[in-house]
Amino acid sequence: MSEAPVLHLVVCAAPPAQRIGELADLLAADGWRVCLIATPVAGSWLDRDALAEQTGHQVRVEWRRPGDPSRTRRPTPPRSCRPHSTR
Repeated sequence: MSEAPVLHLVVCAAPPAQRIGELADLLAADGWRVCLIATPVAGSWLDRDALAEQTGHQVRVEWRRPGDPSRTRRPTPPRSCRPHSTR
């Protein structure tokens, strides 16, 4: 059995950020391992400890320099992308 694909989910400072745990749950239920990367402002809105416990990965907020080790898993390359229509 192969390991679950990894999805990097970028969270910015907008009201839906406060419900990002719900999206992470839906993605996990669909078979994804979710790594959250938040902008600094969004990171201040989140319960980062609870989200880390929920996803199994620390929420990355701080920038890292080129050459610094990554603290998140490499994302799975996309196989296909379909735009979502809101109409």
